[in-house]
Amino acid sequence: MFVEVKTRRGSDFGTPEEYIAPAKARHLTATAQDYLQTQIPPADAANASWRIDLVSVHLDKSGKLQRISYWENVVED
Repeated sequence: MFVEVKTRRGSDFGTPEEYIAPAKARHLTATAQDYLQTQIPPADAANASWRIDLVSVHLDKSGKLQRISYWENVVED
């Protein structure tokens, strides 16, 4: 499992979970695949199941923690 952590102060520019744009999703997927290819034996990597989750941290405009959310499997391969 891979985890992306996004933090946003206020919501003027959207929420943290809205910032997994297609280009970012491609980058996260490529990074995960590269890790699997270089860190796990090839026989195991071919059959490895993996996903990319998101920890979304919401702060108010002063920086005070409002909430933390956890989203599973935010990027589909």
